[in-house]
Amino acid sequence: MTQEQIVEERRVYPIEKIVTHTNPHIDEITGIWLLRRFGEALFPGIKSAQLEFCSEGSNKLKSEEEFLAENTLLVGIGGGMFDEHPTPSTERKSGKCAATLIADYLGISDDPALELILDFVQRNDLNGNGSMFDIGSVCREMYQLMPETKVMVWATVALESIFAKQVNFATEAAEELKRARSYYAQRDRDLKIIAIESDNEVVAKLAR
Repeated sequence: MTQEQIVEERRVYPIEKIVTHTNPHIDEITGIWLLRRFGEALFPGIKSAQLEFCSEGSNKLKSEEEFLAENTLLVGIGGGMFDEHPTPSTERKSGKCAATLIADYLGISDDPALELILDFVQRNDLNGNGSMFDIGSVCREMYQLMPETKVMVWATVALESIFAKQVNFATEAAEELKRARSYYAQRDRDLKIIAIESDNEVVAKLAR
């Protein structure tokens, strides 16, 4: 199903406010970035929606539908559609995190330019392992020095940069590579040689 078909089938919710927990993890940060970048058709106003951070448990006074009726979208909290955590009445959404739930809902899970980002975020959320210098770990450290809004601005710029590189790698460079000439040479083993003239430095990496 294409993203356009998903948009036609989904209910549209105008959004004025996004609420997540204090010091959000990289999966909530990525989920909010995805919503703002790809979710305007399903959530009109989300690009400019106010961002609010709340303590754990303070979002459970109302249902998700009540929040949506107030043009408020919960991410990673509240037990709603974008919260993978278990609640007293529901089990944990196995193998999912806020970002992958959002990608599924928006119909962008299969976008090759998002594959690297979604894979990293999901593994980071489910396993909690990674380098002290990866984007998730850096965000956790930055909360000690600056407010959530500034950390999210930094993380969003980082995600945009990674996404732009992946778009180039998965689409633009891939299209150029299709026009390359392939040769086979045989000495001690079969070798495949690809010849292409391009100004795109990513093409050589993709060819390898």
